[in-house]
Amino acid sequence: LGEKPRRRYDMWYIETMREQGSEAGDAVRFMLEGSDDAETWEVVGSSTSVSYYFQVIRTHQEAAVPLERGRVVTIDGRMDALHLVDMCLGIPKIFAKLLLVAFAAVGKLEWLRPTFVLDHGFQFGVRCFICLVSVAGGWSGPAHSAYIFHLLGMGFASLLGVVIFLRTPEVLELLLISFSLCLLLVQGI
Repeated sequence: LGEKPRRRYDMWYIETMREQGSEAGDAVRFMLEGSDDAETWEVVGSSTSVSYYFQVIRTHQEAAVPLERGRVVTIDGRMDALHLVDMCLGIPKIFAKLLLVAFAAVGKLEWLRPTFVLDHGFQFGVRCFICLVSVAGGWSGPAHSAYIFHLLGMGFASLLGVVIFLRTPEVLELLLISFSLCLLLVQGI
């Protein structure tokens, strides 16, 4: 066809069977495979997927297929928008860290505290907001529950950093070590 073959498909649809009593025959858990030569096959889609950092992982779990007969169900394997927003939080986070280094380098130590508090307070607020919107939007099923716990853990790790920093600014090293440990624990979950 003159076009480079795709390695995955982001969205497709299935239609439930039209006959009454045919619910047991509906495709609810499946893998979509593709081949360039009809001999070597690879998984290019799935009945379900989850977003993990900048990847979409196909989980092959049970899709939410309605019992209504003849209904078209769209299966969306793209990264959900809220996850993408969470991943884009890295940009202001890196910018804030560069500001901290720049302020320290030019001797503006009085600007370190507000920059740190604003950065981590912002991270806490946005992650909690994304978590609440995810739960309210019905994305709290088994496929997304680990991500919601990840959001809460990352948000509260940021809040913990702000609290420790505001209460005891002289123990900045302890703050950085505890914050790093919290991040490692959350990412391990």
